[in-house]
Amino acid sequence: MTDITERPKINLHRIAYFGDNLPVSTLVEVKGLVDPRMKVEIECQAYVE
Repeated sequence: MTDITERPKINLHRIAYFGDNLPVSTLVEVKGLVDPRMKVEIECQAYVE
């Protein structure tokens, strides 16, 4: 995330999607991403049986 002060905007969407079962996450503020138009990078892993 390029602006940590915008964290509450992300949390609203996480809560709306996951409800009370929020997954573990890490949030790191960085100076910039590969494309200056980007504000956030999301990486995930999933296990499906």
